[in-house]
Amino acid sequence: MKKLLSICLCAALLAACAAAPASGTSAPPSQSPQPPAAQEEAAGGSLRFSKGVSIHGDEKGAYFPLLTAWDKATVCYADYDTRQVVALCADPNCAHDSEACTAFVECPSNKPEVVPVGGQLLFLYRGSPGVADHYGKAALPRLELRGPTGQFIRQLAVFDEGSSFAEEYAVDDEAVYLLLEQVSGEPLSVTRTLVRVSLADGSRSEIASFTLENGVNYFLVGVSGGRFVMKRITADTSTPDPVKTQRHELFLVDRQGRVEPPFKSWTQSAGMQSGVDGRLFYLEQGTLTCLGPELEEVLVVQNDAFRPDMVNFLACPEPWLLLNSLAHRSAAYDAPIHYAVDLETGEVRELAAVTALGQDSQFVFLGASSEALFGSYFDEQGTQQFASISRQDLWEGSANWQVFTQSVG
Repeated sequence: MKKLLSICLCAALLAACAAAPASGTSAPPSQSPQPPAAQEEAAGGSLRFSKGVSIHGDEKGAYFPLLTAWDKATVCYADYDTRQVVALCADPNCAHDSEACTAFVECPSNKPEVVPVGGQLLFLYRGSPGVADHYGKAALPRLELRGPTGQFIRQLAVFDEGSSFAEEYAVDDEAVYLLLEQVSGEPLSVTRTLVRVSLADGSRSEIASFTLENGVNYFLVGVSGGRFVMKRITADTSTPDPVKTQRHELFLVDRQGRVEPPFKSWTQSAGMQSGVDGRLFYLEQGTLTCLGPELEEVLVVQNDAFRPDMVNFLACPEPWLLLNSLAHRSAAYDAPIHYAVDLETGEVRELAAVTALGQDSQFVFLGASSEALFGSYFDEQGTQQFASISRQDLWEGSANWQVFTQSVG
């Protein structure tokens, strides 16, 4: 298979979270097409979860950083109406190769996730400790607030060298909630801390901290109303195969750091869970369960493709859950088969329009509007393409892909 260029992906289609807009900030000269301002979401205090599998946007387009060379990345905007992928830069003559460019990424391994926030953009850099000696500050985990065409407004927060964010995070209308990993001491001690960072002024506070020791690890895997869904994995290191026998437990933590007892547990390969675009899914052998905001069962679907060790959850553009599975691959098609699950009816369909792209396509869902879905794949010549397909064609299996024009790369 051809190697997919690295794209920063996160919870797809995350709704915009409100932030106080900066005043007196002028936009640079525009280029055509110009990335529009992100839509501001109506006020509300519910938590929204992102697992870092998809890019962020709205009905008009989506934002994502693209690795254009081994040492270079460019923040891009995909315009759904014009079917163009352009750099998030207002200068039509810019080469996008220096800090003077609003789309330039100095440290390719620390590409930002770009999230619309109240008419502006939040640049979330997760951190890349392994290259900190070479890239310095550019490798640090940090949060920046920028304008709709990428112009810098202010830095919200910078975290210490040697620390990094997990891919998963949550937001509400006032803050972003991150799982921060820190390594310190001698012998080394590793902690993962759930922290709150204000979108208004960058102030931060600690909610709960977990120490990674004795075969125990912690992850943020979803939200339930106003609480965070955490997962604890415990491995018995005295067994011959500690991975196979490790125990998974889901438990809740509220915004004040109060921890509730586990509400779900299983052993490795017996089940799996995924938080996708605000919903929590649990998978057992052949059975998919969708959990509601209060963790009640709202949908149960059975299909022999739902094998916990073979399924990858992708995105949840209402009313579908998109996933792929290796359960039915054959010698002629040695690649995951993509499926859509209708969350209203429970119907499961193979996405033949994706299968038709071929086993080397490595299709990735990137975003969606009410009319179409947007993604990336490799064509027969090994060239990465960005394309959209109408929801009707995707559901009915018609491979009518609309390829986007690219001005980046």
